[in-house]
Amino acid sequence: MRDYSNPRPDSRDCELLNETLRLLDADRLVVGHTPQALGVNCACSQRVWRVDTGLSAAYGGLPECLEILDDGESVYVLTKNGRVNASARATPERKQAAFRS
Repeated sequence: MRDYSNPRPDSRDCELLNETLRLLDADRLVVGHTPQALGVNCACSQRVWRVDTGLSAAYGGLPECLEILDDGESVYVLTKNGRVNASARATPERKQAAFRS
């Protein structure tokens, strides 16, 4: 299911995600395999994180990764220029330049 990789998953997708996370006693879902032109970003109130940045030569994406600290609350995106608070990636509809730190 790639619905969570769409720029704006619909509310039914987010409701299903919330129920699934509740059943699994999990806080968030991290997905890949669908390159994100904006780099690492999230949807559904930061409950799903899309981390495929398209690093292969075919996509030419920038190296980035998601960092979730042991406290479970501190979430960051690590970029070539340093650490970015995850809240800066919470609106994937923004222009790509706003996400490339």
